[in-house]
Amino acid sequence: MRQLVCEMCGSSDLIKQDGVFVCQSCGCKYSVEEAKKMMVEGTVQVAGTVKIDNADQIGNYIKMANNAYNAKNFREAEEYANKVIEIDSDNSEAWLIKGKACGWQSTRGNIRITESIAAWTNAIKYVSPEDKSTTVISITNELSNLALASVAVHCDSFIRFRTQENWIDIIKAISELLSQIQNMFTMAKVDYNQFIFRDAFAARLAGAAVEAGIDIEKNFGPALAEKTKYAWDHYTAQTNLCIQLLDRAYQLCTDYDLHFTICKNYIYFSEKLRDSCSFKYKIGDSVEPSRYVIDYQFNDDFKRNINAVIQMWKDRQYLYDPEKRKATYDSVKRLLDADKSQNEADASRNRYWASHTEEKKALDSEINRLKALIEECKHEQLSNLARTEYQKTQNEIANKTAELSSLNIFKSKEKKVLQSEIETLRKEADTLILRANNFDLEAESKIKDAALQIQQIETKIENARDDSPHYESRPEPFEIYNADGTFSITGHQLFSYVEKCFSGEYTVGNGSITSPKIRNSYRDIFELQSGNKATEYTDDPSVIKPYRIPIYHLEQSSYVETNVSVFYYALSENGTIENGNGLLINSNDDKRTAQSVITFVKEATIFIWGLTKTASKDDIQNYLLKGSYGQLENDDIIFDDIKLRIKTRGFIEVYITKA
Repeated sequence: MRQLVCEMCGSSDLIKQDGVFVCQSCGCKYSVEEAKKMMVEGTVQVAGTVKIDNADQIGNYIKMANNAYNAKNFREAEEYANKVIEIDSDNSEAWLIKGKACGWQSTRGNIRITESIAAWTNAIKYVSPEDKSTTVISITNELSNLALASVAVHCDSFIRFRTQENWIDIIKAISELLSQIQNMFTMAKVDYNQFIFRDAFAARLAGAAVEAGIDIEKNFGPALAEKTKYAWDHYTAQTNLCIQLLDRAYQLCTDYDLHFTICKNYIYFSEKLRDSCSFKYKIGDSVEPSRYVIDYQFNDDFKRNINAVIQMWKDRQYLYDPEKRKATYDSVKRLLDADKSQNEADASRNRYWASHTEEKKALDSEINRLKALIEECKHEQLSNLARTEYQKTQNEIANKTAELSSLNIFKSKEKKVLQSEIETLRKEADTLILRANNFDLEAESKIKDAALQIQQIETKIENARDDSPHYESRPEPFEIYNADGTFSITGHQLFSYVEKCFSGEYTVGNGSITSPKIRNSYRDIFELQSGNKATEYTDDPSVIKPYRIPIYHLEQSSYVETNVSVFYYALSENGTIENGNGLLINSNDDKRTAQSVITFVKEATIFIWGLTKTASKDDIQNYLLKGSYGQLENDDIIFDDIKLRIKTRGFIEVYITKA
């Protein structure tokens, strides 16, 4: 008896649907004519190569996998995805579904995110160029949800059981997830925003800390009889774990509003911890009634220390307060605008006098002449002959007056002579002082007139402006990337570029670097700068080494590293920022004073402007200033082929990657 058998899977369970025969096992479809040929008895010899079109079968499996996934039947979805991969190992969509299905089958004892990441790496590897962006977005969203769900499992355990072990599990899980996520995108050579994950984790950690903390607080008391030493020990230990969790959330976080909330909760629980105590029941006597009294509490040294920590967090909270942040931004913007206006005025004045050198020379000469006249008048005042003669006359009058007083009543004739001489000398003194004062007044008048003329000339020099159109010269563009996004520069070249950017008022150096790898890299660069190439150093962009280039502001012929003027350009150890081949500009003042932010914005603008070809310097500066105070709608921006991403974790960080 003839039997219809599927050529693909060997199943005989075929049913006619919509004019075609469909295998119920694998989904392969056959026309009526194909079905008739399949029922021929015996063996059919076919010459040449037979190409089997599995598109319908794969499409059917993909459809069933998606249906299973949407129905949250993740095991079945994974099985169908595996069937597609067995037929076509380069099928991106199957790898995508497999990654999702694997991850959502995770349990606390069997986290399968590593399998998901491996599958998604293949999904990105095999996806078509036109679908790559959509696939990456889908994976990023799914991975974010999956990773957050994984962290939530650990957080829920901590909320129920506030132990050191559960606290460690949370921190370890997040560290591993961030590492795995970065590895996946790095291997796939795809840009991604790591802060999406960091902020999501931070929010979940902070939420777990607050939920657990409130529960701990409820369980401690409320009756004084329940606040025993044993209960207090548990309260303080568990509350401290919540505080540490908030601290870790703060370190992960880059979102301003979340930072503010974390600070507020950290302060709340820290103050509660500081003021907590245990109670004991004291039996009364004839003087005092029985009552509960404080048994154990923290000593003064501990309270002083925790108060210092609380104040630090209050300072942080101030930085992230939405209202104060906006007010601070407006204030700093006014200062920066004023500074910009002054710089433009200085530049315009310098251009004017550069084209009017003879006039400037004449004005400077006149100022010097007037200054010399002033000095001459002051010298003449000091050597005023009339005043000198007046002083001599006054001394002579004093001497004769003393002599007159010493004569007795019998020396009337001598007294008369002396009296006459004194009167004559007084008349001479009056004449001399009048001459001296007139001389001084004349000198003062000359000095005043000369000073006024100097002021008028200096005002003329100060107010001179070149009104012709002028545009600030853009630095010669500095290419740092190849077409494929890899570095095209060496450490030596970048170092030279930084020196060129900050010539004049700045110098660059190695600073106080503790990392041996960074320190050794600096040594190599300095030897290259001096012409003595290190024997074991390869100045090759494909062999990137970690280093930082601090910028020093020159002050009185010396350079000083300060919180205000220093920031770093850095390459990470593997030459990457996020997904590879990026630069990092980092401020050096986590308090973010107005002056330090202004300095950072101005200096970072200089560096970034030279990396672009057409970007406006003002646009770059405005982006950096807004980002420094959380006033951007989007932290990412593209200038030409350079993408910037600004984040603040105390310090201001600007990531630079290939767009």
